[in-house]
Amino acid sequence: MTPYKHLLCPVDFSEASRRAAEWSSRFSKAVGARLTVLHVVDTGLLALGNLVAVPDSFDELRRRAEGAALELKRNVDLTHAAVEIVEGVPEEAVLSAANRGDVDLLVMGTHGLSGFQKFFLGSVTEKVLHRAQVPLLSISPGVEKGPSGPPDPRSILMAVDFGPESQAVIRHGTWLAEHFRAKLIALHVVRVPYVVLNESSYEPLTRMEVERLTDSLVSKRREDLEALLPPSAGAERRAVVRVGAPFEALRDAVDEHSVDMAILGAGGHGDAGIRWLGSTCHKMVRLAPCPVMVVR
Repeated sequence: MTPYKHLLCPVDFSEASRRAAEWSSRFSKAVGARLTVLHVVDTGLLALGNLVAVPDSFDELRRRAEGAALELKRNVDLTHAAVEIVEGVPEEAVLSAANRGDVDLLVMGTHGLSGFQKFFLGSVTEKVLHRAQVPLLSISPGVEKGPSGPPDPRSILMAVDFGPESQAVIRHGTWLAEHFRAKLIALHVVRVPYVVLNESSYEPLTRMEVERLTDSLVSKRREDLEALLPPSAGAERRAVVRVGAPFEALRDAVDEHSVDMAILGAGGHGDAGIRWLGSTCHKMVRLAPCPVMVVR
């Protein structure tokens, strides 16, 4: 049974949100989910005074939104979707719609605003990312699409830090890999401090001792990853352990394995107490060349 029964795709009619709507349309059909496309008429703009040029009334703002929605429908197949226009503060309205109980996945484009507006107003996607109770899938400007639209995922990367959200990462990655018959890669990144002290003498370990310790940890983590992976259902499964900085390791793995979707936990406290997915998550959302799903 699909874990994705209802997708919510907020749009601001920018190019970024149009790409998110295209991806949502294709994905919802592929998994048999309902799709709601939501636009929020930003009432907060009227409070900015002379900083932003706005129409004189809510009615004019809504008319413009309705016209933009019609244009979106002409460019994206939304025949199976419900298109809603509401008024409010964008991030609050999106969170209210997402957390009302029947939404299983949020799909949002990044960089919906640019220049001074993005600096001043902030990114709605990143604000929602902090507070959404459901998985959020982000589509960055670097995500490419094929000539016939967004492709189905053929290679899925799961970032596993062995923290409390790792089971959710595995669950979503496994279902998607089985549904799309995709290759599944589980990645863990080992971070080694610049200086490692001996537990008894508190003297710094030699370089050779640090390398032996690192090799042992990498081997153990690979065994742990392999134990988490379910049996293959016909597609390839791989456990990969890298040493280094998490974001760079994830980015390199995306390129090396031609990853079509990456799945990460939103929090990021691993069992070693190192918070690495928190900041890495935001970098991936903004910069990844593939869709990034953030789960809790």
